[in-house]
Amino acid sequence: MSAAARPRAATARRGRAAGFTLIEVMAALAILSIGLTWMLRSTANSVRKAEDSRMASVVIDLARGKMYDVEEALAKDGFQETEQSSEGDFEEEGWPQVTWKAVVEKVELPSLDQLTAAATSQATAAGAGSGSGTGAGSDDPFASADSGGGLLGMLAFMGGGVSAEDVAGGSFLASQYQLIQQVLEVSVRKVILTVSWKVLGRVETMDVVAYFTDPGAMNQAIGGFGGAGAGDYGTDGVSPTSTSSGSGTGTPSSGVTGRGSTTTRGTRGGK
Repeated sequence: MSAAARPRAATARRGRAAGFTLIEVMAALAILSIGLTWMLRSTANSVRKAEDSRMASVVIDLARGKMYDVEEALAKDGFQETEQSSEGDFEEEGWPQVTWKAVVEKVELPSLDQLTAAATSQATAAGAGSGSGTGAGSDDPFASADSGGGLLGMLAFMGGGVSAEDVAGGSFLASQYQLIQQVLEVSVRKVILTVSWKVLGRVETMDVVAYFTDPGAMNQAIGGFGGAGAGDYGTDGVSPTSTSSGSGTGTPSSGVTGRGSTTTRGTRGGK
């Protein structure tokens, strides 16, 4: 090899030693892409969480104001016998993208027959389980009063039993349950307010549940259930021996003045 060729060969070897191979370049690009993807995902999650927090605060305030509007409407129009529903958005408040739907439901307790059937079924299942475990189970759903099973167990828990006095006590409890059932139906309404909005294209919803009472309707229901003559005379129809007189003025109670507990539940759905 000539003297002129030797420096060129040495320079070529040094150039190859100082460069990167294709595999090294691809590995570096893969690491870079993974890092960028993680950074972008972390940034997107941070933005979404910040937007979630901001909108949650806004929606809570909007829902609170709308619940007050529903309460005022109930106080003005009174409680209706049928279910009521209304919907709209918060464009007047400056949030047209946030929508709401309010449903006013009548609070209904299960009937006494339904409660009796449920208690009987539960007592039957408990008796079958006891019989399979000990060999001495009872087929009578009204048995097991001491153990708290069956209808007599319920009466025993509330001071009842199997004697005539206990049966009378059970009848009294049944009549009181009917009174409570009627009072709740006419004086309590359940309001379900559903608020919906979007966060970065994803639909978010929140349900707010509240119970409102009408003391005036409650008093009317209690008075109507007691009967007209019971308040003036005794149960035997004889005028009481002691009398009293007096005068005074009062204002009738009307409108929705009671507010029940309020709960919120957030759910997340797809676009």
